[in-house]
Amino acid sequence: MKSPRYSVFLALNDISNKAILEAELAPVGVAVPPRSDASSGQLDGTRKGKRAGLLLPFAGWIAAALGIVLAAGIMVALIRGGVLVNPFGPPPDTDTDTSTEQTTDEPAEELVFEVWDGTVATHFANGQGTRADPYIINKPAQLAYLAQLLKGKNSSYASKYYRLEANLDLYRNEWTPIGTGNTAFSGHFDGNGHIIRNVSFSKFTSAEGYHVAGLFGVVKNATIQNLTITDVTFYIKKPDPSYEKIYTGGLAGIILVTKEKTATLSNCKLERVKNSVVCMDAYDTNHYQGGVIGRISIEEDGQFTGERIQAVDVDLFGEYGNNRYQGLFAGYIRCYARFDLRDVCLEGTAREWYSAGQYYCAALSGYFYSDGANATYRNIFAVYHNVKNSGVFLTHYNNEEPSEGYSFYYENCFRGYSSESSSDPTDISQDGKQISSRNCFYTTFLPDEHGFNEQVWDVSDPRHPRLR
Repeated sequence: MKSPRYSVFLALNDISNKAILEAELAPVGVAVPPRSDASSGQLDGTRKGKRAGLLLPFAGWIAAALGIVLAAGIMVALIRGGVLVNPFGPPPDTDTDTSTEQTTDEPAEELVFEVWDGTVATHFANGQGTRADPYIINKPAQLAYLAQLLKGKNSSYASKYYRLEANLDLYRNEWTPIGTGNTAFSGHFDGNGHIIRNVSFSKFTSAEGYHVAGLFGVVKNATIQNLTITDVTFYIKKPDPSYEKIYTGGLAGIILVTKEKTATLSNCKLERVKNSVVCMDAYDTNHYQGGVIGRISIEEDGQFTGERIQAVDVDLFGEYGNNRYQGLFAGYIRCYARFDLRDVCLEGTAREWYSAGQYYCAALSGYFYSDGANATYRNIFAVYHNVKNSGVFLTHYNNEEPSEGYSFYYENCFRGYSSESSSDPTDISQDGKQISSRNCFYTTFLPDEHGFNEQVWDVSDPRHPRLR
């Protein structure tokens, strides 16, 4: 590519002689090419000499005029790789091809949250609660209104459709779970890609005979989807000693699936869940602590489905009490039918200082009771640390009275940390009958042949893959 100055002086070649051009171009190291003969349409030597002689007094004026024109900012566009470049700007980086890169100086869009002042609304933003026209929630007080309706046993709202239309900050105000009293949440809740953050609990709430804490209390045959929950804190000290069993989960305390019904969690993410429960003494309660759900119960011919679920930076802590069940996904699962999980990412710690009875913990579920269950786990990665190492790869289960037809199947399941020596991730503490697996093992990083769909998973960091 010729320099701008070289192009300009070539244009002046017909009105100046070679000596002038050589003197002008010498500082930039450009040689003037030889002139062609007269037959090419150029002036012959005699005429050139005369023209040069006539124009020589004006050479200084011509140079000055060029300087003024150039200083005025006449830009000569050079085409380099299809991009117009200002020749007077900084030179391009020749070591890196940036022809396809696009940059912007605009800052990333900052998320906006509606902050809760602790009040309760008297109505939703709009909507009729149907599939075509769901109730719209765009303020924290409206979410609290839903919780209040169900706590007040207003069952007409339990099975409606709801859609979140804003990011909500609950601002560490004490939260009453959605689905308490005698009315479980049995509707359809669409988070619509929004975030609920700063959810806080210092006590349990009674719900259908259970004692729960979570964004939702008791969920029955419901669908919850497209929701992110961050910064959930359970700091519950000395709960009522009359509570025989207590259930905590960042998303829900309990999920129930009744006979021939279904419950679905889809595209739900939780981050920074700190679940701490300290009881009064060693014999008052059983704890069921989960990063996502405290307990899941599935009756005959029912089905629970979970897909695209992520719970990271989960810390489960318990002290005193009777038996304790801890899992990064669920504390306890009791299944008489179908249980299916797909595309699940778990990372965190389960720990306890003292319990009078048994202590069960695992990445997926601290305790899985199976009676005729058919469970499948596909595309699961768990980075899991536990203090007493009583848990195994994904689930610890017990089948006191084995039934015909139950089975467990694992595919593309990886555990990111384990202090155990077993190379078989399905080495559960039971007999292992009717358990099968494919491409599953302990590993500190996701292997190349992982089988995960990279449109669903971000595997750029193989030690900590994440759902997109």
